[in-house]
Amino acid sequence: MLESVRGFALLAAPKAPAQAASAALDYEALWKEHSGWIVLGGTFVLILLLGGAKWLMDLPSNRRAKRGGPTLEPRQVEELMSGSGPVIIDLRPPQVFSRKPGHIRGSVNIPLAFLPRELEKFDLREKRPIVLVDDTDELSHRAFLVVKAKGFGWIYVLKGGMKAWQRAGLPMYR
Repeated sequence: MLESVRGFALLAAPKAPAQAASAALDYEALWKEHSGWIVLGGTFVLILLLGGAKWLMDLPSNRRAKRGGPTLEPRQVEELMSGSGPVIIDLRPPQVFSRKPGHIRGSVNIPLAFLPRELEKFDLREKRPIVLVDDTDELSHRAFLVVKAKGFGWIYVLKGGMKAWQRAGLPMYR
């Protein structure tokens, strides 16, 4: 074993077996003394990791929400549906809208390419909120500008899209 004294490396004399045994760490005693702090620290790290993962998953949606229109969380849309209900426009292609896992109950499938033409069929005087939905909310923020330009008010984007709806465990229909 080497020891350093003022920059010089010296050879240390080997320790006797009795000294080596007493110098070994007593892990059981350490655990008894510090287990509360270890568990608390581990719990704190786990919470940070889970919170960080959720924050990273929501990051693209949060950035789009800052640039686009107002958003609603999936649970807020579900609560809004209990009253007279919003007009939910699902912007996904028809084959995605109708296949598994499905769509939100009562939603109308209007792909983004047909949205300007199909909006002509809606009554501007009807004071129902419009909720735009797609897989991740990327298309919905683009469609928000189209719907707003047509003169509609009360337009919202489902934050996180159908992926967030599924993560929230809300019902889907086919």
